[in-house]
Amino acid sequence: MWVGAMITGLIGGFFGLFYGLWLFAYGGFSEAVEGHSYLTYQLVSVLVPIAGIVGAGMARQMPSLSALLMAGSAAGMYVHFGYGPWTLIIISLLGVGAVLSLLGAATSR
Repeated sequence: MWVGAMITGLIGGFFGLFYGLWLFAYGGFSEAVEGHSYLTYQLVSVLVPIAGIVGAGMARQMPSLSALLMAGSAAGMYVHFGYGPWTLIIISLLGVGAVLSLLGAATSR
């Protein structure tokens, strides 16, 4: 189970990081044009996917913490980015990774 959790979490995390970096650049462009500060938006758009990647990397050694990080990252993506066609893929992959990590924790004991 932990291999599936790791793979789906990494794919979801890297897609999320790609999307987050794109929004980071968009926030910088909007800040330059409009004059508003988008620093919090930019930081969250990079840190939330990194939490998912870190959670996927921990799937074998600490599956419960891994599931918590991936589920938190999926929830953060939903709250921060909203629910759209691109985030549907990211949230689904991170959610499946969290469930697989929890199942791996339950079957390893």
